[in-house]
Amino acid sequence: MPPHLHPRSRSTMSLFAATLLASLFVVGMPHVFPCPAPRRTLADSEMMVTADGQQIQRVRRKRRKDPNMLEQDGTSIHQAKPQSSDEEVSTFLQMEEEAERLANAGRECPVPKPKESVDPQTKEAGITNWSTMVFSSSMVGSADGGLNRSPTATCNNNATSYTVAINIMDLKHMLRDLCMNPRHTRWVAPLLLLGDAVLCALIIWKVPYTEIDWTTYMQQISLYISGERDYTLIKGSTGPLVYPAAHVYIYNILYHLTDEGRDIFLGQILFAILYLATLTVAMTCYRQAGAPPYLLLPLVLSKRLHSVFMLRLFNDGFAAFAMWVAILLFMNKRWTAAVIVWSTGVAIKMTLLLLAPAIAVVLVLSLSLGPSIQLGILAVLIQVLLGTPFLQNNPTAYISRAFELTRQFTFKWTVNWRSLHYQFFAYLACATPFLLWQAGFHPILVYVVWAAQEWAWNTYPSTNASSLVVVLSLAAQVFGVLGNSFSRKHLDQSSQKEHLQ
Repeated sequence: MPPHLHPRSRSTMSLFAATLLASLFVVGMPHVFPCPAPRRTLADSEMMVTADGQQIQRVRRKRRKDPNMLEQDGTSIHQAKPQSSDEEVSTFLQMEEEAERLANAGRECPVPKPKESVDPQTKEAGITNWSTMVFSSSMVGSADGGLNRSPTATCNNNATSYTVAINIMDLKHMLRDLCMNPRHTRWVAPLLLLGDAVLCALIIWKVPYTEIDWTTYMQQISLYISGERDYTLIKGSTGPLVYPAAHVYIYNILYHLTDEGRDIFLGQILFAILYLATLTVAMTCYRQAGAPPYLLLPLVLSKRLHSVFMLRLFNDGFAAFAMWVAILLFMNKRWTAAVIVWSTGVAIKMTLLLLAPAIAVVLVLSLSLGPSIQLGILAVLIQVLLGTPFLQNNPTAYISRAFELTRQFTFKWTVNWRSLHYQFFAYLACATPFLLWQAGFHPILVYVVWAAQEWAWNTYPSTNASSLVVVLSLAAQVFGVLGNSFSRKHLDQSSQKEHLQ
């Protein structure tokens, strides 16, 4: 290779630099110096410039001559050959129409006109119902001027009415989107929780506490602290200890926090925190399931649910919290953690055993039979571990009392003829709106069924009417969900068959 052509030689570098400068000069020339002729020429110019800079001869339309002159010249319109194409003619006509529309835009009323419904009798005169309406409204008398109202004032009034109607429609659309769009749940839920926290404070401050089982719990815990481990000997003023070991451990902590149960006010505050935590977990489950925001409002308006937590201090609050945490973990496929939390909830109150069939089905369908059996064994081991101090002393007494399946309630404490206690509403309250939504009910019907159920559970003592409403509301939830699931499955199968065909 000659030395002057080597890539690092001075000649090569100079050539490259000169080429680069020349290129920049050529490219930058049009941007530095103005173009000698504008892109858009005047209407009377003979040449026109296209978008890519090419000059072409302007094609002019031939002016139409007067018919008299055509007769004199002995020519005919049909004999003239047009010099413009159809596209140019249509473009010119569109420009004329645009110019006329812009010219008349300032004189038109800003109110959109409805579709014309031309009266056959006035069609020939060119009068439409719209113009008749405007003219008639302009002639309507008023208190201050009679018939002197101008068309401009009428136009302004129509514009104002139309604006108000549009605003109302926008408000309705906004409210519907706020209630039905699941994406609003993430900020509606915190606002409702904040409002419910204020409501809890007002309830603790204004509503008197009702003593039912709190004193008995504290008496039983005092015996446990003294060293008693035989469930047949741990009793209180309202009866023996009939709850599993985790109940004892939780109320042992509350025993020390509330000065051996004497500081009821602090106990109510602690249960208010527990209530808000349970509500937070339930709303999180709603959000992950894609539930609309209108379902969240009933969760914070339950009178019976507030009573169970803050005015009764029942252990159902802790069991309900464990239930919703387990549901959230199951939704996120945290199977082992979910089973541990659920089994701990069973150790608080055996009511959560009612969830066992559903949990077994979910585990088998999700993990197969082998892993499901392993998780079932884990749940049993947790019960054994928590109940070890009592099982070592008197296992028969512990199992028969803590998991007594033959227990019966007095009729006045039931809400559906001898099977559901009032405090069991803690497990149903947060689930009812979601189940009614899953049943496919209209939002209004969801609120109606929820309100009826709330009334029935707050009726004390229960009546035949309230018991019937309890049973019917629960039946509507269960059979509604089953029926809607069957309908959706049938529709999915039908759509798949149509797609295959």
